[in-house]
Amino acid sequence: MRPAAPNRRPRTASCLAGSVAVVVFVTLLGAGDASARTSAARIQAVPRVGPPTTNASLGGSGFGSSEVVDLLFDGSRLATATTDRSGAFTGHLCVPLSATPGQHLVAARGESSHLLAEGEFLVWTDWTKFHLTSPTRETTPTRP
Repeated sequence: MRPAAPNRRPRTASCLAGSVAVVVFVTLLGAGDASARTSAARIQAVPRVGPPTTNASLGGSGFGSSEVVDLLFDGSRLATATTDRSGAFTGHLCVPLSATPGQHLVAARGESSHLLAEGEFLVWTDWTKFHLTSPTRETTPTRP
């Protein structure tokens, strides 16, 4: 996978947590209609598990040449990246502090091609107080 063109840097959010080198391949969906069709677009997320504020690196391919790609977390655009001539990109997004433990949707959507690649990110916490309000210790039920 080639990084985005050097003169076009993706917008990134700063995060408090580091990342762990774990790669996940994700489900592919075609965009533009309600039916799930396989497209050439795909993404990889590193890491695929972490607490809120994790800085996740997303790499993708199969999008349009020099296309702006929206990087989404649970449907909200958190960042953008620009593809190179081959339709590949590298970008980053910060898992929101408000993300609750469990599976969340991460996606990349081409602004002009409308191609969509989706996957999941597991928010895993080991907080002594869930959402800083409960007096008991809670964790995500399963950790890969």
